Formats: sequence, structure tokens, C-alpha cells
Amino acid sequence: MTKKQFMDELKKALEGNVSYDTYKSNVEYYENYFDTRKRNGMTEEEIAASLGSGRVIAKTIIDAERKNQGGSNVHYDNYDEEKRTERWSKILSNPALRVSIGALIFIVAIAVIISLVIFSLQVIWKVIVPLILIAIVVFMIIFLVSYLSGR
Repeated sequence: MTKKQFMDELKKALEGNVSYDTYKSNVEYYENYFDTRKRNGMTEEEIAASLGSGRVIAKTIIDAERKNQGGSNVHYDNYDEEKRTERWSKILSNPALRVSIGALIFIVAIAVIISLVIFSLQVIWKVIVPLILIAIVVFMIIFLVSYLSGR
């Protein structure tokens, strides 16, 4: 990767996602970084390789500005997705939730087996649907109680 390619990648990722001052200072910093290293004998490709991806650097800059501004209007494409993933990981790491999901699966499986083994096909809808609805309600109650107690 050349200096131009690196800088284009960095600029594209920063543009519109950080304040003008942050954009300007970081573009100038990396322009100077390339110039200094080049004077010390490194090639543009070596410098770019040592820095890595301009997009990754931009993400770090964006996240840092967002943190410093207390979560203002700075936006980055993957930031929301990462937060959503982190939030779901936290929710799913709750042991009570895992137990309640297991209980729900168990209750539904038992309801299906009982309905298929004991009752005729006509009775399945009269038995299985109410049992599944009860299981879902129990699951939601357990989930809400465990979620609210974990706050």
C-alpha cells in the first residue's frame, strides 16, 4: 500500500464521522509521519505496512473522539453493530436467562411428545398450543425477573 492509498482510506473513514479539527489534525499527523519515516530511509510500502489499515486507525480515532465527547453525534458504521453484539453477549451471559431458555425448550419438547404419543392428531392443537403459550409466558416472566434483577 502506498502513502496515497493509506491516506485515502484514512480520510474516507474519518470524513463525516469526526469533527473537522480531529479530521485535520489526524490527516496532518499521518502525512508528517510518512514524511519523517521516508526521510529515515523507509519506503511508503514499509511505512503503510507498519501502520496497518487506515480504516482501523480511523475507527480508533472515531471511538476516542466519541468517548471524549460523552457519546455525542459521532457515528461510525460498525460502532452500533459492535455495541449491539456486546449488549446481546451481556444479556445471554445471564445464567437465569440460559436456565429459562432451557426450561422453555424442555417444556415445549415434552408438550410435543405427550401430544404425539397420547392424543390423536385432532387433539394436538387443543393441547399443544395452550402448553406452548403457557411455556412462553413462563419464559417471559423468568426472563423479565432475571433481567430486571441483574440491572
